[in-house]
Amino acid sequence: MVLTSMPLFKLNGAELIRGGNVLLKEAYSAIYKGDKVVVMGRNGAGKSTFVRLLAGLERPSHGELLIGGIDSRTMDVRQLRKSVSYVSSSLQDRFLGNVTTFEVVLTGTSGDLAPYWHSYSDEEISRAERLLCTFRLADKRNHLFNTLSQGERQKTVLARAFAQQSQLVVADEPFVGLDLVTRDELIMAFEELGEIGLSASTVVLVVHGTEEIPRAFDKVVFIRNSELVWQGSKADFLRPELLSELYETPLNVFEVNYRYYASVEPRGSMS
Repeated sequence: MVLTSMPLFKLNGAELIRGGNVLLKEAYSAIYKGDKVVVMGRNGAGKSTFVRLLAGLERPSHGELLIGGIDSRTMDVRQLRKSVSYVSSSLQDRFLGNVTTFEVVLTGTSGDLAPYWHSYSDEEISRAERLLCTFRLADKRNHLFNTLSQGERQKTVLARAFAQQSQLVVADEPFVGLDLVTRDELIMAFEELGEIGLSASTVVLVVHGTEEIPRAFDKVVFIRNSELVWQGSKADFLRPELLSELYETPLNVFEVNYRYYASVEPRGSMS
């Protein structure tokens, strides 16, 4: 008999219905410690709804979210928030006062939105410094956060998420709106987490293109029309036949330096 570890987070028949509209149909999915997962699907498919349910930011209309085997509905909201570090573009506007890049990252260790209410240990400060380097922000350490570019702010809030040491880091569309260089720097930062002792971190990313899947991420969840229709390994997902079926469009896949690119098959080229 083979025993498997209990999932950290599990959606068990979870649905979200709002105003009579089904935003996510009955979903079953399990996230284990150390998993690196990407969530994909076309625009409006329900990817953000899926990760918000997984992060406990939305309560299922039906079904349940289990965290360590415990029904999230029985958990204190503060306990739930400590379990998940959730990053979206809206977080960039929530920090209080004239805080620096370093201070924003440092606040991740306490969960505050400003550094004024907490005394930080040498270990917490050192962790924030390492994350600044990993996310290529060391030269912006003392810059005011509100003067950074969009890409620099995005890298800062992601570094902050890993400073929090929560059970799960969820990043909803972290690469949207970034220029080519900033996007690739951010993808490489996710690939280098092991270099600063974060290889065991459990991470879920919502991405739009196969080229945005960091090398270390090996699981894929695919959402279509508000329904989780496929989940499995990255190797299986990147097969052209499966991609074409999931997107309902003929697709090619090619690889360059461990980055995978998918493109629509030109008309008339398939027999």
